[in-house]
Amino acid sequence: MIVSQRKRRSDIRLDAVLTPSEKATHIVGSLTGDTVHLSDLMALSAVSPTAPEAEAPQTPPAKKPGEKPAPTEPLWAGVTGEIKIDFKRLIYEKDIETSLRGVVKITPDTLRLETMKGALKTGGTLDAKGGLMFEAKKKQPYALKADLALVGVEPAPIFRALAPKEQPPVEGKFDITTQLSGRAIAPSAFDENVIGDIHLSGKGGTFRALSTNASNIVGAASGVAGMVGILAGGSTAKYAERTRAMADITQQLGAIKFDELNLVIARDKKKNMDIKDLTLLSPLIHLKGSGQIKNAPDKPLMQRPLLLNLQLGAKDKFAADLRTLKLLSDKPDKLGYAAMSEVLTLDGSLQSIGTKQVETVFRNALLR
Repeated sequence: MIVSQRKRRSDIRLDAVLTPSEKATHIVGSLTGDTVHLSDLMALSAVSPTAPEAEAPQTPPAKKPGEKPAPTEPLWAGVTGEIKIDFKRLIYEKDIETSLRGVVKITPDTLRLETMKGALKTGGTLDAKGGLMFEAKKKQPYALKADLALVGVEPAPIFRALAPKEQPPVEGKFDITTQLSGRAIAPSAFDENVIGDIHLSGKGGTFRALSTNASNIVGAASGVAGMVGILAGGSTAKYAERTRAMADITQQLGAIKFDELNLVIARDKKKNMDIKDLTLLSPLIHLKGSGQIKNAPDKPLMQRPLLLNLQLGAKDKFAADLRTLKLLSDKPDKLGYAAMSEVLTLDGSLQSIGTKQVETVFRNALLR
């Protein structure tokens, strides 16, 4: 079967041996494809297979005008068995794809994933297990519950593909876990809202989200600062020292070599993605943050509005540079990092992170 729409093409092949019986048709088969788009696969799930000699399911009338009646039987009614999956390329979005191999077990009320594994195009592996249950007495009879784990994922190639002229905001290998759960009136009605809390962790990598243009900060402030110093009759040496400290700070923040990075994301009632916690540890820098990726159904995830507030802690020379700019408290935390006196805010989107507020904080520090 070839599915072509919106300038994309999916090839899906089903080979099966059917064994009819009085109660159900038993199937042993395989579902394969060289290139399959996930959206096409979900669309096909809205088409119910018909088992031989099965009567058409009866559905109750809608309770409200325009409301679709809930089905009384699952799409696989009258079918049991096992289907092996083998997709060489399963595409979610541009540059986000994986191979996928596994087994789906079919029982009267459940489709169960077994040994579902894949290899991501950008690096890393995928492991999924769980199932889709049907409960006829529920208004939304289909219940999805699955565990998803990604190991050794490299996000940098995705960022490079989306924004070729910009450095990826983060590089490294990460492990990601989440649980998919939710209810729907049909399998095709499930969307990204079934994604539960996302836990990301990585050890060793580079964090560039705080990268700023040092010349923008120093150039805009040094002339003003120098003039103020001259008019005040003071030496310009302290302004030169602040400028040096500022240059060192922007260099450090531009590419933080971290030892550990952890992130927890959850979806709120308005379908925004709440960044519940971001923690980064490096020898000189400790970041703690929270924020949100705002829901925008008309935009892909990487282009949705971002707001992230970060509290920065510093040690050793980096702390000394911040102290030169009078941006550091004297009291260290339990890990030995002294807290920066101002919160840093990132905006824009994951595809193009905005650092205007960060530049303003450091520019004002130079002018004090």
